[in-house]
Amino acid sequence: TLLPPLPFPHAEQLVRVCSSNVAADNRQGAISSPDLEDWRAQRSAVADLGGWFYQAGGSGLDLTGRGEPKRLSTTFVTAGFFATLGMQAAEGRLPRDDELVRGGSDRNAVLSWAMWQREFGGDRSIIGKTLTLGGEPYVVLGVLPQEFRFPVPGVDLYVPYSSISDNAIPHIRPVR
Repeated sequence: TLLPPLPFPHAEQLVRVCSSNVAADNRQGAISSPDLEDWRAQRSAVADLGGWFYQAGGSGLDLTGRGEPKRLSTTFVTAGFFATLGMQAAEGRLPRDDELVRGGSDRNAVLSWAMWQREFGGDRSIIGKTLTLGGEPYVVLGVLPQEFRFPVPGVDLYVPYSSISDNAIPHIRPVR
């Protein structure tokens, strides 16, 4: 079987890491955010490590204050996410690691190219402006390249994983 290469710089160096629970017959489980943060802090054999949360139809934010409310397909990302994939912003900039963690300035957003075109007509002046997402103000930092479609095509927005409340996804280590 021949598979097309991943659309990232140095794709041959990318590895997907999963949690495993043999007793529950789950060999590709999600990694808890505390585990990911620990692994990232202790990394020595890898250049960077990042994570994301996306659930089709389940991870979104409502854009309000610009006409009718719109549900935006959203990927929540951790520190290291964009760097691990070798991504650069097509416009503006990507968040720094300190802008992707609790206690930092984590109310920021990066737009997909498609959303930038659809909602803002490709207007560069949206960068640095505030959008109301999920009832909270988020500053638009940048726009991703047109070809970036991860983890699935159709994602509108990328925001810090740290912006998810503990009530929505507990930031705990699972019992194994």
